[in-house]
Amino acid sequence: MRTAPPFDAARRLTVPMNYLAVLHRTRDVILYASPNGRSYVIDWARTNLLAGTTTAKVIAPDGQELPVRGRPDVIWALMNLPASQGLSCPTPVLDLRKHRMSAVAGTLMDVMRGGTSDLLV
Repeated sequence: MRTAPPFDAARRLTVPMNYLAVLHRTRDVILYASPNGRSYVIDWARTNLLAGTTTAKVIAPDGQELPVRGRPDVIWALMNLPASQGLSCPTPVLDLRKHRMSAVAGTLMDVMRGGTSDLLV
């Protein structure tokens, strides 16, 4: 997955009722975009995390559970860095104890501690 620059799109959609609460909490949605940028699909699961309607959590390398609900800037960074390294996390729990996350664990923990996320945008 890659992060694309922001873009404006106009498209009318019929949104399922259970997603209306998400749209009342955020104007940002996570999209899967085609490589040519002509089509996209809303990733409601990750949008729920960003909006705070689903509880996101990080498990630090030492096993400590770190909640990130209500911190959309941190959640955004936690989504983007692994994706930029070709790593996916399909669940609301980002487990940094997993070997495949070792390359990004230090940077993600810096973000969790309130460090800069400039490199993650």
